[in-house]
Amino acid sequence: MAASLFRSRMACALRFLASGAMLCAATWVAAQEPWPVYVAQETTEQPSPSDQPIPPDQTVPPKEAARPLQSEQGATRETTSPPPPRRRTPRPSRAALWNLPPRQASYRMASVPNMFGDFFGGGAMTATLQGPPVVIPQIFNDGAPLDFQVFNGEGQPGPGDAPGTLINVLNGPTIITQSIGLGQDLSGDGQLDTYAIAEPVTLAPGMPGAAPLPGPGTVVYNNDGVAVFTAGTQVPVGADPRTFVADQSTRMADGWTLGFSHTFTPDPVRVMMPASGAGVRRVKLSENGSPIPRSRVLFNYNFFNDVYGGIGDVNRYVVGWEHAMFDGWSSVEVRFPLAATLAADQVAGGAALHDTQFGDMTVTWKQVLYQGDRGLLSAGLGVAAPTAEDARLFLPGGQLAVQVENESVHLMPFVAVVSNATDRIFWQLFLQFDIDANGSPVRADVTGANVAPIGVMQDQTLVFVDLGLGYRLYEDPQAAITQVAAMAEFHYASPLQNFDNQTGNGVALQGITNWYTVTNATLGANIALQGPVNIRPAMVIPLTNGDDEHFDYEAAVQMSVGY
Repeated sequence: MAASLFRSRMACALRFLASGAMLCAATWVAAQEPWPVYVAQETTEQPSPSDQPIPPDQTVPPKEAARPLQSEQGATRETTSPPPPRRRTPRPSRAALWNLPPRQASYRMASVPNMFGDFFGGGAMTATLQGPPVVIPQIFNDGAPLDFQVFNGEGQPGPGDAPGTLINVLNGPTIITQSIGLGQDLSGDGQLDTYAIAEPVTLAPGMPGAAPLPGPGTVVYNNDGVAVFTAGTQVPVGADPRTFVADQSTRMADGWTLGFSHTFTPDPVRVMMPASGAGVRRVKLSENGSPIPRSRVLFNYNFFNDVYGGIGDVNRYVVGWEHAMFDGWSSVEVRFPLAATLAADQVAGGAALHDTQFGDMTVTWKQVLYQGDRGLLSAGLGVAAPTAEDARLFLPGGQLAVQVENESVHLMPFVAVVSNATDRIFWQLFLQFDIDANGSPVRADVTGANVAPIGVMQDQTLVFVDLGLGYRLYEDPQAAITQVAAMAEFHYASPLQNFDNQTGNGVALQGITNWYTVTNATLGANIALQGPVNIRPAMVIPLTNGDDEHFDYEAAVQMSVGY
């Protein structure tokens, strides 16, 4: 089952990637500058006097010689030297890409804005606490509040030669149980004194006259109830106290005891806990990112409305720094995320707690693999270090019940392409994976008395495919606002395996959604200022629903300041 799901999801992602790659490759090829073609210049004008035949006695310099040719229509045509080869504008140093005037050279990668991105990525899981079963014994004496009616062996009330073989146990006027079988003589006095009873129809735990319930849960009768005769204090004279007496039709003389027990299983308590870096996020490198190495300081703000699983609204912030090296062929980037989201510490039985949490810091290396006149191909690797807090769940009394130790190191390889399809149109493509390299240990105990290891939780491997298209609406490298570009992006994200559930010591950890396929659309604009400074507002709209819709909508503002 898991293998078939993996193959189907991987095939879907590859089809999406192949379609986007074919479209982008075709656009790139069509937009490349053609090879220069040189042709002889033609003219229908008559030769000038200098072109007239020269007398044989004169010498013609070789470089000035020309041979008139006759076309099919009789017009005179002369062949001249071809023009000098057309040279392409030399591309600038990559280190100066940010400051490259948009129309000064054919290589215009500097004016291609970063991508927006879309993914919520911060997860939550449910911790289910299943308390141990509790056996609740109950013992009732005849008369308080139960009455015992004992019938003789002939099945009639009153004295008889045979011992009593049927016992009715009443709670008020209602018979709640009866004896089963002929009974046993456990005292050894030759009289039957112990009878098995059927399941009582009342007096379960929590009912009037019964033991109280320790909490909400399920009650099951244990099939161990007995009615036992012991010496009573009100034994009628001349009558066997173990038989029904006619003049005592409402109750039997004291001396009978009813004993039975129920097993109480508490209802499970489900609590939402953060996952993956205290719920701040799984990292998506295309967010405010570019295939081009750049030197800049960045800031991201994302508002997610009504996040799935009951998390609610989430505000996320990212500050970072990227520095280009080796003449712009490479760059290193560091990002520090934090979010007002689900708190790392939660309490069982209460409402979900929210707090501002610091996430996992990421470091990314980017390397240019190919650069053409209108496009660039790069690849790299991001590493997310476990700097976020551990996720913990406490019982109402303050005892620690669950702890997910944040020790996962995430490896994020990616490949990215950017191209200027025309002087105004550009596109970008990102393919990224997110792989948990080692997992996070989980310790748990439903009672909170002995929190012990129950396993290692491995985050799902994710695949991201992002395609962005843009159009330069306005450009003026000398103005305060140097560029305004409209952008549209399409995003795909899906895990490659099921959620790694963990169970032990009365605790079960499960993902809110075991599998999802997120498809979102992003619409935004890039406003470039002198500096260079890029300000980028955007809206993200989910294209799927159900478990594949992780929020109602997302509003984002991003900024990059180059240097």
